[in-house]
Amino acid sequence: MPPGDSLNEYGSAHSSDLSSNSDLDTKMEEQDWETKIMEEARFFKEMCDELKAAGCPLFGGRYCERLSPENREKAAVLEDRLDALLGFDTASVSSFRTRTRDELRLFIAQGDTLTSFKEKSHFSRIFPEKHESFVVRMKQYDFSLKCNAVWSSDAIAYRCNTCAYNPCMSLCADCFQNSNHQGHDFNRFFSQAGGACDCGNSDVLRESGFCARHGPNAVRPPAPSDKIVSLAEFVIPKLFVRLFLYFRGWNRRYEELVEQKKQRSSDVNKETFSCHLIAQAHILIEFLQEIVDCGGPIRDAVADILLNKQLYAELNKRMAKDDLEEKSKRVDVSLDWRTRSLLEEDLKSLKTVEGAPERNYSFECLLDELVFWMIRLIFPQSIINLCLSMLSHAQYRDWFARQFFSLYGCIAEIMVDLAKSEGNATIYAVSSRVIHISVQILSSEAMCNKLDDEISLKYLLISSTRGLLSAGLQRSYLTQAREYFYESTAPSADSTASTFEPFTWIVFSVDLNQPLRKHSYWTLVSDMQNLLGHPSIARKFFRDSASFSCYAKMIALMQGMNVNFRVVCGDHVEYDTAQPYQLSFHLEWEVAAVNMFNTLNALTDEIDCMNLYLLKWKSLMQSWLEALQMTNMDVCAQPYCVSYHIPLHRHIAAGVMHSVEHLLLREPVQGLLAEDEQFLRRIALHPLRIQVCRAETSAGMWARNGNAARNQSFYYAQTNYNTALLDCDIALLRFIASNVHPEWFLNALSASFYLDECFSYSPNVKYTNASIADVKPIVITRKEWVDSLIDGALRLLLELIVIAWNTNGVEEKDVEREIVAALAIGDLTHSKLKSAIPEKGSRAMMSDKAFDSLLQKGVFRLSEQSWYERFDPVFCRMRATTAREFNDALLRSENIERTRLNRSSPGSGQKMYGCGMGGHFWIPYRLISFDGYADTILHLRNVFKLLVSPTFFEILFEVLAMHIDEGQISDSIVQQVVYLLTLSVSYITSPQFKSASDDEQCFWTRNETLTTRMAITRSAYHRVDHNISAASLDKQRTHALSLFTLNVNEGDANKLVTCF
Repeated sequence: MPPGDSLNEYGSAHSSDLSSNSDLDTKMEEQDWETKIMEEARFFKEMCDELKAAGCPLFGGRYCERLSPENREKAAVLEDRLDALLGFDTASVSSFRTRTRDELRLFIAQGDTLTSFKEKSHFSRIFPEKHESFVVRMKQYDFSLKCNAVWSSDAIAYRCNTCAYNPCMSLCADCFQNSNHQGHDFNRFFSQAGGACDCGNSDVLRESGFCARHGPNAVRPPAPSDKIVSLAEFVIPKLFVRLFLYFRGWNRRYEELVEQKKQRSSDVNKETFSCHLIAQAHILIEFLQEIVDCGGPIRDAVADILLNKQLYAELNKRMAKDDLEEKSKRVDVSLDWRTRSLLEEDLKSLKTVEGAPERNYSFECLLDELVFWMIRLIFPQSIINLCLSMLSHAQYRDWFARQFFSLYGCIAEIMVDLAKSEGNATIYAVSSRVIHISVQILSSEAMCNKLDDEISLKYLLISSTRGLLSAGLQRSYLTQAREYFYESTAPSADSTASTFEPFTWIVFSVDLNQPLRKHSYWTLVSDMQNLLGHPSIARKFFRDSASFSCYAKMIALMQGMNVNFRVVCGDHVEYDTAQPYQLSFHLEWEVAAVNMFNTLNALTDEIDCMNLYLLKWKSLMQSWLEALQMTNMDVCAQPYCVSYHIPLHRHIAAGVMHSVEHLLLREPVQGLLAEDEQFLRRIALHPLRIQVCRAETSAGMWARNGNAARNQSFYYAQTNYNTALLDCDIALLRFIASNVHPEWFLNALSASFYLDECFSYSPNVKYTNASIADVKPIVITRKEWVDSLIDGALRLLLELIVIAWNTNGVEEKDVEREIVAALAIGDLTHSKLKSAIPEKGSRAMMSDKAFDSLLQKGVFRLSEQSWYERFDPVFCRMRATTAREFNDALLRSENIERTRLNRSSPGSGQKMYGCGMGGHFWIPYRLISFDGYADTILHLRNVFKLLVSPTFFEILFEVLAMHIDEGQISDSIVQQVVYLLTLSVSYITSPQFKSASDDEQCFWTRNETLTTRMAITRSAYHRVDHNISAASLDKQRTHALSLFTLNVNEGDANKLVTCF
């Protein structure tokens, strides 16, 4: 029978009432029943005081040779009474009934009534309080630096962002209301995964946010007598022994259940099986929780007992030979040889996830076994609450944390196992309970450093997470191999082995990976985020080769995952499911992006860390390029497929952006990246391919794929992800454009956007799907696609040139820009505006000062001054997730301008400024300053050389020629062309151009070999005339250049802009 016989108390409402009434009647018949038990408890209390003074151990006092015979006899009497009370007097394990609990309550109270237990006792309305309450006395001595309040999911808690060091902190209602948070940025919320109060924890909360009862300044009560809970100290170990004896043999009972059902072990619900065991033991577990909740000395006594290694050794001391030698006719109830083998079997049943360090777990105290059962029983909430309610005890907290994370690899395997057999609801519930525990530990930076020194916490968490995510892998179908470059379908599963030879890079499979599909990974990922969010841990992480390498290899498994192939012809995709690409975006954000930002944020002047960071990602990137068979002559990626997931590129980009913001970190970027032009050229093509795919989606080229392509383009620019995806890709392309030959970059852009096909489009050229030999397939097969692709190329050029680097590291300007872009699209409430500002990892890009300077009081819309001075159409379009949003912003801008004109000249605004462009004003592009970059970052301002490169003028010339000759280019594209030309003139007339000219006489004439020159000036796949000489090409481009530049000086600027 189990220690908590739930059938006696919870079998049904009716039977429960009958049982309660029956017990009550029986006890009422016993005159002064409570008085007798209380007197007996007082007798044993006095006995325990004497035994404790004599140094009697909490278990096995009858055998302790250092005690006198009289004290050994007393210890024997005490143990016999407690064993009988707990049901240990019979050969079988009898149930721990409600009556047993009521009697034990009076023993724990040591002769006093127990006020806190009275509500649950059947005698509260019969026996009035006769003595000073035990709970009251415990509360008189209750003191802890940290609050012990613990709550489960859906409980109400508080969070003060003003006082918090860590965004995961939370406060219980009592502590929040008894502290001063007036005027602070706080909120009340429903806890999703449960939690514990952080009041008094200086690692996560400022001392100003502590209540009067917690923290170093709290009033400490006088120290209690060391005998204040002497009887309870002898009772408590036996309660845990009773509980553990019931749990031991879990694996054997589970296997018996599997055998009975004649099913595989994975088909028998382990979580339900464990819940059944917990339900049977719930009375005993609840009683232990009640004891701890009394607080004060008895809570500390429970923690000390759980940590007592000598006590656990005594409980496990008895061997089989002792019974065979019959040293004692009495068989003690303990954790000895009779059940030790069962515990060892149960420990072996906990497997470690593949790739994590092997489990090295031993049992040295009762707490070790309690932590083990909490994990083996798949995190029952009642045991979690019991464990967490003693975290204010410093030694207990440290040992509990160490033992919990020692089994972290097993926790990862449990989540993998659950994903194979359980539904999403069960997985979410278990994940929430795990988070309930881990967040209490990982929120403390000091604790994380301590655990890392002791058990290599970083490597343990990262390797466990990698092992869980690696449950399903596949090949990536990105390649530059010539024989597959123009394939528009992925290899089928039944293809020959030789078919897969070019595809050697392994990635996560969102279709085959059950932990991904069922979101069982989010617990471990959240823990990793909390750990790496601590600055000191992040710096140690970069310097720890094993941890950093393990993490980097995990990120590499996302490089090129979820490849999409465009359906070129035939029927539409029949079944369009959103789950794969939604999971892919969420996975990259949670695993790669958040940790990327958090760890980099810890670096300010640690050059060694930045050097290690860039070296690692560059090395992995080179391995990936080799797997793709990328060559130095490639100028575009596969035209019929795309992956939006290139986290290796984005880690490099984030490192570059961070180094730009911090002067001392720029040296590694210059040496490792800026000077390696061939490397930069090769890594440019896939970020370019993503921008091309967005243009293709806008053109309708992916219509046969259903909603997948359009939705991925939407997610890519969405606020939730854009800082990690879009911003990093654009920043990397801007950095590359600044450090490679501008002619090569523009040729790569032309090749990627198929500009040669757009400029020479003819409906008479028929589409062919032939593999490339000397001829390539024609990608642009419809005239209506041309506009979108040209628009995409010009849009990218503008984003590279106009959107500036944050060179001073001050985020306020970035926040202002985000607010302007969000409010330009539409008026927003406070909450929606705040959610429209993207985040970088765990850091919110939000500033009250920025809000006050941009927003009118009471109305969250852009002020007129912000429209005139801060609205940037290029950045606004970059932030818009759809074309409609950007058009809305332009219409709002136009209305503001019309209102202003009507005020200054009523009735004449339309006539004077209509411009004849469809009745709309021209897009109010903003001129930029080319003098904003310091000399120390010369390699960043070189991006402006694109504005004076021959291919740049050739592209714009072709666009204008199409517009004038054929009339097929939209007005918005023409406006972009004029804007780019204006920027070019502005750059040529700036001091920066003169400074750059002094370094290099002509940007498009270099002393290079003919082979290198041809590689720069023509595309490997997309130039029609492959026989043209470099000299002839230069002559043509010089002519194109002369059409726009003439004899450029400040006086020619207006002529250049208005000649159209």
